Amino acid sequence: MPEAKRNKLVSLTKVKPKTRDHKSFIVKRVQAYVNRYKYLYVLSFENMSTNNFKVLKETLSDSKFLMGKNRVIGVAFGNEEKTYKPNSYKIAEVKHSLVRI
Repeated sequence: MPEAKRNKLVSLTKVKPKTRDHKSFIVKRVQAYVNRYKYLYVLSFENMSTNNFKVLKETLSDSKFLMGKNRVIGVAFGNEEKTYKPNSYKIAEVKHSLVRI
């Protein structure tokens, strides 16, 4: 008997999921920036538009901005038992959406 042609789920996205290599690259990049820069700020925002973010980047042009999932960036800072730098795990505990280094 032929398969029904109605109510089929069709995915329209062509986005590929992030691989483990991509996530480990982000972790290495965060750790490299932590070694290079002296200060780190955690910023949180709601509904920031692209134009506002451009202005922020231009204002703080000597900084690096990292945007990513909290878990992936948290892995870079470590946990209480295994920290990357002393007390860096405390940064990972903060719920953030943007890190300025």
